[in-house]
Amino acid sequence: MAYNITSLITTKELALYEKHLSICLRTNGLSFSVLSQKGTLLTAGDVEMTFSSNFSQLSNEIKSLLEELHLSPFDFTSTTLVVPTEQAVWIPESLYTEGSERQYLSVMTDIKMGKGVYSDYHPLLKSYVVFSADTTIVTSFKVAIPNIYITCIHAKMVNEVLMQRAQSHPIVVLNLRENIVDVAAYGTDGFLLENSYEFKDNNELLYTALNVMKQLNLETPDMELLLCGAVDRDIYAGLVNYFPNVDLYTGYPVNYVNPEFQQYPTYRNALILNY
Repeated sequence: MAYNITSLITTKELALYEKHLSICLRTNGLSFSVLSQKGTLLTAGDVEMTFSSNFSQLSNEIKSLLEELHLSPFDFTSTTLVVPTEQAVWIPESLYTEGSERQYLSVMTDIKMGKGVYSDYHPLLKSYVVFSADTTIVTSFKVAIPNIYITCIHAKMVNEVLMQRAQSHPIVVLNLRENIVDVAAYGTDGFLLENSYEFKDNNELLYTALNVMKQLNLETPDMELLLCGAVDRDIYAGLVNYFPNVDLYTGYPVNYVNPEFQQYPTYRNALILNY
């Protein structure tokens, strides 16, 4: 089998809840969460997985994984797949034409082989994020989970909770992946920036954060730096030395029934702890 369930916390009697399934792809697998419509965290876990380049094989493996996790696609009111991408562009609603997604993205970057182009509308920004993702992986999930909604990490970095929080002071959110950091910046007047940057080591990550804040004039004493994703002690300690207000970002406030979730590192999967 091409996957290994490395962590799993769940709640008894899942069938009693109306619920939503969120899946976030990683370089070496995926993370997932199940939330009730009232915001109760019911299930969460991580899976190491090799994504086959064979469409039929991969879709069958996804179905097998869901069956082993007792997560039938038909038990959920909705399901979202969040894909990582380094190729994305925001298009204002007034300038967006359906069917022109590949053209929009190709103006900004060369679309890699094997990548499809997708889009997602963001009501807060009144814009579409157009992004590339692995065609085989996305199609396999669509077959395994009918009506699954496809979005990307960039869209998940912008939400009303952070918008409201930034009304009193600037906020910068760093979502850490393997040698990539997704950055979302908010000023007191609203959303300012969302982009992804490659970095080789912690020093380059620090430089990236400092450079973004300098360009956006966010170097203020009350600026808050929020971290999520693959945050480790060294990264956290290095940023604390340069920024006065550093904290872990845990996504939307959630409650839970199973006390095991007290130990769940919500900051690692903050981007899927919401609808």
